[in-house]
Amino acid sequence: MIPIDGSEFIDGLSFKPTPGHSPHHSSITLSSVGENALFSGDIFHNPLQVRYPELNSIFDAFTDEARSSRHWGIEYALNHQAIVFSSHFPESSAGRIVRSGEHLDWKYI
Repeated sequence: MIPIDGSEFIDGLSFKPTPGHSPHHSSITLSSVGENALFSGDIFHNPLQVRYPELNSIFDAFTDEARSSRHWGIEYALNHQAIVFSSHFPESSAGRIVRSGEHLDWKYI
């Protein structure tokens, strides 16, 4: 079993609890050679949720927790300059969360 408590499972790899979409949902963070990635799973369903994290998907079972997890993912991505790998975005599904004036936006890479 893999602990979903934010601790490193192996060097640089952690499973972070991000409930909301489902009770035991988790996201994965990876750090290596000064680079960071966030495999967000189901905390984002649409790039619009980067700018408007209060928007939930109809598939989020626990709406308050989903919003909280989305805010966590945004802060993690910004604070660690992480590449975010989403599960549901079109195109490559890989990108960065960037500041655009007073707003946040999704930028595909």
